Amino acid sequence: MPGTSIDGVCHLCGLAAALVLLLGGRVAASQSRLWQAKAANCTLSPCYNAENLCGRFVEPCKLAGDPLEPSLIWVSAIVELDYDGRVFRRVERGASDLKGCERGDFWLEIVYKGSWRLHGGSPYNVGLSLATVGISSMSLTVLHDEICRLEGNGRRYCVGTLSLLRLACPCNGFEWENNVQRKRDDIKTLCLPRAQCRLLNNVYFRDRHYFSYRATAEEVCLSLPWASTDYGWASPRDEGCSMKDTPRTCLGGALQTSGAVAAAKPGLTLGLLLLAPVMASMSDVASTSGLRGRREAR
Repeated sequence: MPGTSIDGVCHLCGLAAALVLLLGGRVAASQSRLWQAKAANCTLSPCYNAENLCGRFVEPCKLAGDPLEPSLIWVSAIVELDYDGRVFRRVERGASDLKGCERGDFWLEIVYKGSWRLHGGSPYNVGLSLATVGISSMSLTVLHDEICRLEGNGRRYCVGTLSLLRLACPCNGFEWENNVQRKRDDIKTLCLPRAQCRLLNNVYFRDRHYFSYRATAEEVCLSLPWASTDYGWASPRDEGCSMKDTPRTCLGGALQTSGAVAAAKPGLTLGLLLLAPVMASMSDVASTSGLRGRREAR
C-alpha cells in the first residue's frame, strides 16, 4: 500500500505480504503496513506514536544478514523496546533452514543491545514519527553443535551446525568447535571486517541507525533500519507491522483490559499520559511545527 509523504510524493511498500509471528506458542498476524491512508501530519497533530512505541514483539523467520547479501542461516528476532532506560534489545535466534526456524530448532543466538531515542514527528512522511537506536554491544553464542529431531518413522535424525556457521562466519579462521555454548562478546572485533561474518547485520553492526515508525498499544510498524537519515527518515522502506505479545504503552506499561481493541484507543493512551507525572520526559517537541513548547503526542 503506498504511503503519501508530506510533500506529496508517493512511496511504494517494500513488502506486500502480511507478517505471521510466533508469540508464546500462539500465532499472531498483522496485515497493517507502515503507511496509513489519510494519516495526520505528526508535527502538527497528535499521532500517539511515541507513547505506544514500547513493547516486545517477534519478527518472522528470514535469512540472516543483509537483504542483498544474506547468509544461509534463518533467524527469527525478538525485539524489545523498554521505557525504563530507553533500552533496545534484539535477539536473533538462528536455524539451519526455514522449516527448522519455524519449528524452533535454534542453535545460534545473536544479541544486539543499545538505547533508543525519539526525534519527534516526521517532517517527511505523514503519520510517522522518527527515532534512532545506538548499539552499545553485540554477542554471538553457538547453542548447539548439532540439531536432532525424530522423523516420522521414529528414527533420530541429527545435523551438524558448525560447518554452516564456518561458511557464514569464517571470522579469520576462528575455531568455533572450541566455543560451543560460549558467549562471544568480542564478536564485532573478532570478525573484522564485517564481511568475515555475514550473519551480522550491516546496519546493527554500526553504532547508530535511523528508522521511521508508527505505533499503537497493540502493534508497532517500523521502517527498515538504515545507517543514514536518507532511507531511515526521508525515504523509509516499509518493514511491515508486528503485533506486541501484550498490549503496552510506554508510561502505562502492560494494559490489563478485556479487549485488545479497547487498549489501543488513543483516548485511553492520552488518559494515561495525563495521569503520568513523568510526561515531560516522554514527549518531544516537533521541530518543524513552529509551535515551541507544544508536545507531539504521537
